[in-house]
Amino acid sequence: NVANILFSQGKESEALNVYDQIMDADPHYHSAYYLAARISESRGRLDEAINQYTQAYELSPSDQYAVHVANLYTDLGEYDKSWQWIDRIETPAEPVSRSWVEWVKIAALTAEGRKQEALPMQKAKLTTADEMPDSAFHQEDAAAAAYLLEDVDLAIHYFEKVPGGITLKQMDNSNRTDAMFGVAFAYQQRNQPEKAEAVINDLREFLAAWQSANFRQSNHYWYMQSKLALLEGEPRLALVHLQRAIDEGWRTYWLVQHEPVFAQLKSDPAFSRMIAGLETRMDIMREQLALASTFETDWSG
Repeated sequence: NVANILFSQGKESEALNVYDQIMDADPHYHSAYYLAARISESRGRLDEAINQYTQAYELSPSDQYAVHVANLYTDLGEYDKSWQWIDRIETPAEPVSRSWVEWVKIAALTAEGRKQEALPMQKAKLTTADEMPDSAFHQEDAAAAAYLLEDVDLAIHYFEKVPGGITLKQMDNSNRTDAMFGVAFAYQQRNQPEKAEAVINDLREFLAAWQSANFRQSNHYWYMQSKLALLEGEPRLALVHLQRAIDEGWRTYWLVQHEPVFAQLKSDPAFSRMIAGLETRMDIMREQLALASTFETDWSG
């Protein structure tokens, strides 16, 4: 529809106006709340996005909506609420969807500082890849998991087992791009510069194609540019791109504490100030959510 076209063109304010009109005309149309939530999330307005995803879920319970709410509560640091929403998600039988839900749980545990509890789920991805050697998805999944486990040898091992390799046309999948960033880092750590550069060049081409295909670059695009700059040995540029990601709505600040490629920035005062500033924004959003919840409680009472 018109709203979706506007959103795809980066005209988010116009798209949101259309969604508002749809919701006014039909308050029970759950997809409008979902699409409005996507815009709020892309802008970094997590409190608004949570309310909109929740409204969509209440109108039409869906694992997709529950996953979004759980992830946003994780990013906000509201872990009890994140797990309440994770508990609503039914474990899918389909392998790819099941892996998607597993990553939601791994993220929640890792962000909460319970990394040891996430380890069995991450290691299980390696076992699954061993059991399904012909599955490109599971080899990519294992490579991404090995990277976060900081086992660069295993990251390389599973990446190189991807049947047929990963081509540029296949890199529209976040699982694949995560594996690519992880293995580029792994090759560098193992002093294999030619292999690292080949992967980095694919990432450059992927991001250039992304830039050409989109009217407005998302916060995730700038986050990936930040990682690419670090792989290219440009920490100052990485900070510039990371700040742009934050300005565009990136809020997954806990992740940089666990992605190995960002380790080189941890001692940088500018990086620490940047993350501290983002944490302050998150505190404000938590307060706004709590205040809205109080109003709802008082109103219903």
